[in-house]
Amino acid sequence: MGKSSSRPDEVVLLSDLPPCDLELNNVPESLKEEASRQTAADICETHEEKLKLFCVDHQKPICVICRDSKDHKQHQCVPINEAATDSKNELRMALMNSKTKLSKLDEEKLTCDKMHTHIQKQAKQTEEHIKGEFKKLYRFLRAEEAARIDGLRKEAEKKSQDMQIRRASLIVQISSLSKTVKAAETDLEAADLSFMTNYEAIKNRAQCTLPDPETPSGALIDEAKHRGNLLFHVWKKMKSIIQYTPFCLDPNTAKSNMIVSEDLMSWTINNEKSDALGMLMSLAPLGLALGYIPGMYS
Repeated sequence: MGKSSSRPDEVVLLSDLPPCDLELNNVPESLKEEASRQTAADICETHEEKLKLFCVDHQKPICVICRDSKDHKQHQCVPINEAATDSKNELRMALMNSKTKLSKLDEEKLTCDKMHTHIQKQAKQTEEHIKGEFKKLYRFLRAEEAARIDGLRKEAEKKSQDMQIRRASLIVQISSLSKTVKAAETDLEAADLSFMTNYEAIKNRAQCTLPDPETPSGALIDEAKHRGNLLFHVWKKMKSIIQYTPFCLDPNTAKSNMIVSEDLMSWTINNEKSDALGMLMSLAPLGLALGYIPGMYS
């Protein structure tokens, strides 16, 4: 008789079984309480049925018994999952709009940061330009001052020399006439016979042929010429060297590839120049500013 292929029943010992999963015993009490509350929240407090529907009119979850009650019988009720799907889609649309607005706000903040940097650059460049323009005025005024003082000093020197020459001439005349007067006074002391004998010669010597002294006109410095309306004459002369135009270009409206000249009267095109701030400015045509002719120039 052959050996049987079947094996007798084996006894399985408890120690041979895999260890039981005892993790549930380690669940914190707070999680258990949370699960209990969640389960209670899914149950209708009135009918103790699961909340499977949503009342659109009252905007609250209800059970199937609530739907047939008088409070909700005429209301629109939909499955809770459909209501949740519709509400989530609505919220997603709102979030999409909010995200779009957030993106725009971020872009605007970036633009503000760039504009802040550009404002600092503008302030520095404009200050340097103003100082440069006033340096031109200072140079003109200093040159004008030097020229006018030089003219005054030359006139003073010439008229001082003329006055010295006239003074020297007067000294000679005074000396000569003094001698004549002294000689005549001496003749007056002579004896009558001698005086009368020489009277004609004495008379001729005593006669003064010099003209009466007169102060020459224009001898003094012409203060009116040098001081009269001084600022007006300087301003009038300044106008002849300053170019005036009734308008100028506004750099804030220049496109990104435009380079406006320092005097704001012309521009050049630079196709290599481009930046975000320039792109923002390029939305407007190149404008006119600071003048009497309104309008835009493009």
